[in-house]
Amino acid sequence: MKKSSNPVCHNRRAHDIHAGKYEYKHSEIYNEYEQSRLKRELSEFLANIPENQPLILDLGCGVGNLAIKLALQGAKMVGGDLSENSLQLLKEKCRNAVGFAVMDAQKLPFADNTFDAVCAYSLLHHVPDYLASVSEMLRVVRKGGLIYLDHENLDSVFSPDADMVEYYKKTRKTIFRKLNELFVTGDLFSTELYSSVFKRLFVNHRHKREGDLHVFADDHVKWEKVEAVALERGCRKLYVKDYLLYRPFGKDSVGLHKKYNQKLADMRTLVLTKCVPETDNF
Repeated sequence: MKKSSNPVCHNRRAHDIHAGKYEYKHSEIYNEYEQSRLKRELSEFLANIPENQPLILDLGCGVGNLAIKLALQGAKMVGGDLSENSLQLLKEKCRNAVGFAVMDAQKLPFADNTFDAVCAYSLLHHVPDYLASVSEMLRVVRKGGLIYLDHENLDSVFSPDADMVEYYKKTRKTIFRKLNELFVTGDLFSTELYSSVFKRLFVNHRHKREGDLHVFADDHVKWEKVEAVALERGCRKLYVKDYLLYRPFGKDSVGLHKKYNQKLADMRTLVLTKCVPETDNF
């Protein structure tokens, strides 16, 4: 595929490159504690859907962090992602799914009111117009259906108090760990790594290897805007949970998380329900 400065194209290419090593590179997601939390959240989410085998779209499904868990609990899964390589890996792990397809989260290829639920984990900060993506999710979910959004930063990440700064400092990756990850994944010998470093230093200081866009103090996912879009569409908030992401780094990371989890939060899970008549707004 032709290289492009277009953020959607960059996102696609980056995740195609990193698909096979995504789980290893993202140990803040693929660890016992975050995976256990996610299983609990998805079980609660499914309990709010009356259908025994709901049809669910996992948008930005990647290599299957949500899709596999939901399928194991009986959901009929459809997966959508920009990365063909990620989808190919997921197809091999989730063979009983309805289907997987390459798609842009800003313009979904489905009719109105198609799904019983739509899920998106760690997606919105990659999407140029993330509010358009939220609007599309609301469009394709049926009346009474649910939207599950998870793993997006709270404002506290960008204006941290002393406790948050301390927690991040104590759970910071060491230089040795970073170098070891680069070595194990083969990135240390990849021209793509050094090209990315060059771009960030001399071309665009906001350039991110994996296409992260809205991860800055003056440009990040604003939860109040997400809820405003839902309200405009006649939808409502079913529940919200703020939590502190477990970071498996530093000495006694488990103990540190237990200590700071009592008073800090840096991530959010938001569940919306579409309660407007199907003939309105869409």
